[in-house]
Amino acid sequence: MAPPRIDVLVAWLCPAIARACHVDPADVTGESRVAELGLDSLSLVSVLTQIEAEHGFELASDETLALLEAADVRTLAGTLAAIIDARRRADDGR
Repeated sequence: MAPPRIDVLVAWLCPAIARACHVDPADVTGESRVAELGLDSLSLVSVLTQIEAEHGFELASDETLALLEAADVRTLAGTLAAIIDARRRADDGR
């Protein structure tokens, strides 16, 4: 299975982050800096819970920390894509 496309993840993350940060979805783009949106560790947890439910796995603490370090939404999506791809590869035994 191909790794998830970053643009697809950005499109999914933007409204999820907007809801978590209580901002207008139109104000959240791939280039939005997560700190400027007010995405802190507590609001990110709500987004991560949605990610876990969507993809059917629980994030490990090191994966969560990597996601918390993302400076902008596109970087967050790229890190998430890498995590999902690694999980799929592990599940496939590759």
